[in-house]
Amino acid sequence: KCLYLAVRVSDMVYGVVGIGLAGEAPLDSFENSIVLSILGECALALENERAIREREESAVLAKNEQLRANLLRSISHDLRTPLTGIIGNSSLFLESQNDLSSTEQRTIMTNIYEDSNWLLNMVENLLSVTRIQGDSLSINTTEEPVEEVVGEVLEKLKKRYPDAAIRVKIPEEFLMIPMDAVLIEQVTINLLENAIVHSGSILPIDFIVEDHPEHVSFIVRDYGKGLSEEKLQNLFETGTYNNSRSSDSRKGMGIGLSICKTIITAHHGTLSGRNHADGAEFCFTLPKAEALASEK
Repeated sequence: KCLYLAVRVSDMVYGVVGIGLAGEAPLDSFENSIVLSILGECALALENERAIREREESAVLAKNEQLRANLLRSISHDLRTPLTGIIGNSSLFLESQNDLSSTEQRTIMTNIYEDSNWLLNMVENLLSVTRIQGDSLSINTTEEPVEEVVGEVLEKLKKRYPDAAIRVKIPEEFLMIPMDAVLIEQVTINLLENAIVHSGSILPIDFIVEDHPEHVSFIVRDYGKGLSEEKLQNLFETGTYNNSRSSDSRKGMGIGLSICKTIITAHHGTLSGRNHADGAEFCFTLPKAEALASEK
C-alpha cells in the first residue's frame, strides 16, 4: 500500500517518508530518482543542522570548562591569603598570649574574625554557583516579592557591615518577579559589598529598584573613586585582578562579579557596570513573568 524511503546520510537515518500508492503501480525509475534526490537534499540539510548544533554545544562546553578552570585558579589564589592569615594569627596568639597586651590580642582576634567572615562569604558564593544546573545555565525560579528579597539583603548586610550607610529607594507598587531568591540575594549582597569595600568613600550608597514595563532594575550606586579603565574592560572575568591586587587580596572582587554575571544570565537578565560623574554604578535587570512567557 505504501512505499517507504529513508531520509539518510550514510548510516545516519533522520526519518522515513511513506508514499501512499493506493493500489497504483510503484514509481517508475525517473520518479524514483527524483524522490531519492529530494530526500537526499533533506538529509543533507538535517545533517548540516546537526553539525551546527554540535559545534554550538562544543563551544558552550569549552566556555564552561574555561570558566571552571579560571574559577579554580582564582579560588586557590584567593583562599590562600586568608587561610595563611588565620593560621599565622592563631599561632601567634597561642605562642605569645601571655606577652601580648589586650590591644594586641584584640587586633589578632579581629584579623581572624575578618578573615573567617571572608571565607564564609566565599563559600556562600561557590554554593550559589552549584545551584545553577548543568551547562545550560538553567535554574528553578518562583515568583518572589521584590520588597521581601531587598529586606533580606539589607538584614544580612547589616550583620557584616553594621556601620555602612545605604539609602534604599523602592517602588510603592507590589512587585513579583520570577527568580531564585537565594541567588539574587547573593548577587545584590556582592554588589553592595563591593561598593562598601572598594569605593574608598564613606558617603551613603544608593540602592535603587526601578519598575519597567518588561523588567525590574536593581541599581547599586556609590560615590567614590570609580572604576579604572582596566577594570571596566574586564569587569566580569573571573580572576581578572589576581595580578594587580593590593596586599589585602582577600578583598578582591573578581570572583564575586563573575558569579554575579553567571547568575543574572541564568535568569535571562543583564548585568552591567560603569562610572558616573561621582563614582561607580552597577545595574542588573530581571525580566517579569510576562516578558519571559513571550520569549518562550
